[in-house]
Amino acid sequence: MRARTLLTSLTATALVGAGVLVGLSLDAGPGGRAETSASEERASRPRPVAWQGDDLTPAASCEQLLDWYVDGAEELVTPWGWSGGLLDVGGAWRTFARDGVLELQGFAAAQAPAPTNARGMTNATQSETGTNVQEAGVDEPDVAKSDGRLLARVERTGRTADLVLADVTGETVEETARIDLPDVVDPELLLVGDTVIVVGGDQEADGSPGTRILGVDVADLDEPTVTDTLTIDTQLLSARQHGTTVRWVTRTGLPDLDFARPGRRAGSEDRALQRNLAAVRGSGIDDWLPHVTTYAEDGTATTERLVECDEVALPGSPGEADGATPGTVAVVGLDATAPLAGLGDADAVGVAVSTDLVYASTDRLYLATSGAPTGCCWTVDRALPGGPTGWPVGGWSGTSEVHELELAGTAATYVASGEVDGTIRDRWSMDEH
Repeated sequence: MRARTLLTSLTATALVGAGVLVGLSLDAGPGGRAETSASEERASRPRPVAWQGDDLTPAASCEQLLDWYVDGAEELVTPWGWSGGLLDVGGAWRTFARDGVLELQGFAAAQAPAPTNARGMTNATQSETGTNVQEAGVDEPDVAKSDGRLLARVERTGRTADLVLADVTGETVEETARIDLPDVVDPELLLVGDTVIVVGGDQEADGSPGTRILGVDVADLDEPTVTDTLTIDTQLLSARQHGTTVRWVTRTGLPDLDFARPGRRAGSEDRALQRNLAAVRGSGIDDWLPHVTTYAEDGTATTERLVECDEVALPGSPGEADGATPGTVAVVGLDATAPLAGLGDADAVGVAVSTDLVYASTDRLYLATSGAPTGCCWTVDRALPGGPTGWPVGGWSGTSEVHELELAGTAATYVASGEVDGTIRDRWSMDEH
């Protein structure tokens, strides 16, 4: 009888403590129940994958952390900037590497992850605020939330959006208030008691990845108040709610440095390469770390690091993981019943990797990095300017590393690391069993 594949592609099943990464398929008998003898069952069980990843070690100083970033980034520098950077050459998109120019069939980032849609999987459940989530007890942002007293929803008109509140305790739904959501791109909501948290892109980020977060007091449905505004100068990967704790995961990739390009000003490719290497070696730690800006009622802005140097852990030596790219993933936990701007009370931890594969259960959070592309060329999921998305022709190679963090209150504490051959497609391919 043909094997029934439980999860397609490579499926990562994270076992707490033991940390086993496996791909599973079972021979199903009538009614979907596997029919095997005891010996066959033992032989068919997934074999644990050895935990080969080095322990995450917090950086001893900003100097050590900066050296780690620079050492890992030097091999990615080309005469045109970062390896994999796209440039329109004679009307054709090309990507650049040290050993020459590779033609692209489409538009996609060199670090592009697999698409994050569920691909037909049906393991989602419903949250207490009425929207679908991957894991019970772990709420996710959505465009509408309700707790039985109020309905909070996002209403978009062109490029602008409003937070619309309604009382749902009566026989009919009664709209009570609207709040303009300026400078928030594609806003979504979390509902924590009498606080609505709005998360989205930052319109004021000047084209670079940015995140804007608002806290709205909705205790009085007729007169809601925006109590907190903060922006992060990096990409938001994940926002999750565990009880009254709201946790953000952000990614800071390779910094935007003042790179040269071959030509009249920079000269030959070799001279441009040397100038670009000098730019990387001359970078500072704040070029690599994420920053958060909070805004007081009078408009005064205060900017600080989202994580400090000693809060960022180093996963082994730079470039030790196949396809790894220097960057910083930051995990920040806040008690949403307190002012969101009170970052002094936040728990923050960072890992010096660049990934967007994040999976959270009720008490664990997993960061995964996957290998490098095997081919030069890419397929495209949609045309410009909607990219970048796509898969490299020939797929991905190398290993996937997984870092496990234990969640308790607002804190996230490192537990273990491991690796497995192959690629984890997306967060829907990860599950804690």
